[in-house]
Amino acid sequence: MCKRYMFVACLALILALPGCGDEDSPIGISTGSVEGVLTEIESGAPVPDARVSLWEPATLRAGPLSTPTNATGSYRVDLVAPGDYVPVIYHKNMVIFGRTGSLLHVRAGQVVRHDLRLQASGLWTGEGARINGTVLDANTGEPVPGAHVGVTSWALGGVDVEVPFFGTTIPELGVTDELGRFTLITQPSEGTGALYFPPFSVTKSGYKPYTMVGRGPAYVPGLPEFGTMIPAPLDSVLNVEIRLHPDPLGTGLGVVRGRVMFAGQPVPGVPVGLSLAAVAAPDTFSPTVRKAGRDGIETPLPDHTALSDPSGAFEIDAIPFGTYVVISAYLANDGYRALARDEDRPIVTLTSSTPVDVGDLHLAKALQPLNPPDGSLSAEPSPEIRWEPLTGLPEGYTLVDYQLIIDDDYTLDIMVHTQEPRWQVPVRIRPNAHMRWLVQARVVQSGSADTLSMGVTERAATFTVGSPVTVTVSPGTSPTFSWTPSEAGSWLSVEAVEDGADQWVITTDSTNAIVPPVRYGIVPEGARELRAPVALTRGTTYLLLLVRNADAGGFEYLAIHRFTP
Repeated sequence: MCKRYMFVACLALILALPGCGDEDSPIGISTGSVEGVLTEIESGAPVPDARVSLWEPATLRAGPLSTPTNATGSYRVDLVAPGDYVPVIYHKNMVIFGRTGSLLHVRAGQVVRHDLRLQASGLWTGEGARINGTVLDANTGEPVPGAHVGVTSWALGGVDVEVPFFGTTIPELGVTDELGRFTLITQPSEGTGALYFPPFSVTKSGYKPYTMVGRGPAYVPGLPEFGTMIPAPLDSVLNVEIRLHPDPLGTGLGVVRGRVMFAGQPVPGVPVGLSLAAVAAPDTFSPTVRKAGRDGIETPLPDHTALSDPSGAFEIDAIPFGTYVVISAYLANDGYRALARDEDRPIVTLTSSTPVDVGDLHLAKALQPLNPPDGSLSAEPSPEIRWEPLTGLPEGYTLVDYQLIIDDDYTLDIMVHTQEPRWQVPVRIRPNAHMRWLVQARVVQSGSADTLSMGVTERAATFTVGSPVTVTVSPGTSPTFSWTPSEAGSWLSVEAVEDGADQWVITTDSTNAIVPPVRYGIVPEGARELRAPVALTRGTTYLLLLVRNADAGGFEYLAIHRFTP
């Protein structure tokens, strides 16, 4: 799978503004709390200025919102009603690393501890024009906290996990604070250098969904005609106000029904919900732009969900009239995941109380990762990756192969195919690499040439490759590098993390003769200098790279170590 971006014309970030909650609030008698620390996976440093929300996957409700994390990366959400929740992170350029889909079980009078490791997404920077918004009740004018805000990006997909219910987040989801506030940040559109603001939708339990659409005079060439260009400069601010109308029961209510199936067999106990099909009032757009991307839940409709019964049947009623995408098996660890075909994520338009039957929605089985242990921090440099095999296929279905996608960043690039539920990594992965991987089991049905992904690891499994040596760096801008055990290397370099520029490089060519300790800028005996030292800057992060010649030829990393003078 090649790298794809959530919307090639723009990347939009949704952040929530400060002001919600009280970190020192006591635990309520009938409520619980969730607290933890957010850290950056490369350095272990705390992540400030992030917010955590708790979502109820059973109802698709956006839950309570934390205050921004402080300098220690700590967060706390108080006054949480007892129930099961999924944590959602809002940050300008970081995402959750790892399979974080396990539900948090909150009980009255208890504090649940949940720490999270974050990594840079590589897809967005958090820089751009800012749209500040407030969501109010249309009848009372009072702020509406806990409303979900989502940018409508038609081509959502390409990264391995797209919605919070799979265990991580995308930064184009937001939740209003207790004053009803939210913030959107738009980045330059790819290939045009222009800032483009797409529509965004707001949903809240007890209210009719709403979409705000910019109608500017200029449009991005080649894209659907909606939205507007954001005026320069990049730090422009646009203030908007949204008024949600309460949705009293008994007016404009539709019904959706259908069945969920796996390989022709009904599946009970699978959650089914609804997401806005592009916008709340889609009649102003052509049908080709009404649906979200392959795996995206763009704007979930709260309190309109169902579980399939023993026959696989489900029914969702009391739905406000409108156009929706039917989503199924959206919860991590429910054993299944919806297939990516359009017919398994159908669009329905409700204009009356007559039930709409969407037919059969087909699922894939969720396959469990087996090795390296999920979340391992010291995996072998050339591990055998193993996963649960796809079994239980009825007659007429044949397994073609397993498709493994693996990489060391948030988007997954490297793809291999294997007949067995395992793959031996053929090379040594660099030390401290944070790997992510997904597997899909491809199946064909008799009489059809189409392949179906009828088994999938559901969301990325993770492991971190261990380092053969432990590095220590002394303080200051002329540090001393030491490592244990004292393995000899043939190459030592220091480079800036920000731009990769070499700061100092030494080598002993074909001989492993560089041994600790090594003082920055002082060439050890027997080594030669390829790059004269550049003065290091306090507060700047650098990488120390230590390489040795391998016995079998070539070279291998001994260490890749971050340090900040």
